[in-house]
Amino acid sequence: MALIYKLTKMTNPQLEESVLYGARLAYHSEISFEDLIKQLSIKCSLTGIDVVLVVRALVDNIAMHITSSRAVSLGEFGTISAGISSNLSDSAKGYNKLQIRKTRYTFRPTTAVKNKLTKSLVGIKKYTTPNSDKENANDTQQE
Repeated sequence: MALIYKLTKMTNPQLEESVLYGARLAYHSEISFEDLIKQLSIKCSLTGIDVVLVVRALVDNIAMHITSSRAVSLGEFGTISAGISSNLSDSAKGYNKLQIRKTRYTFRPTTAVKNKLTKSLVGIKKYTTPNSDKENANDTQQE
């Protein structure tokens, strides 16, 4: 397995004439919930229906705990928590919940997960299309 990237042409907003290139992940597709359930049921002794029920219960419980201002540890996988952004006020007296602008949810992977993802960077490959063989021959030498 490898992360697949593609080069993206960008302009510098401060210097409109300059053109820069940067790498972006090329997402081919996403795995469907049904396919993920099938994979999980194959790897354990649960049926597909059992896996669906466990995943739904997990999601419901994560939501319940996060909305109770708790961070949720997912063991070796990481932690999910909520955070807020708010406007600042000169005094605490006039502050109310309308000052809160948005809620955000954060996933913090464990070091073990980060290390696995970092190891996958070794397998990084450039995205290729059937018509880009000539172009990719030059780029492969630069990688």
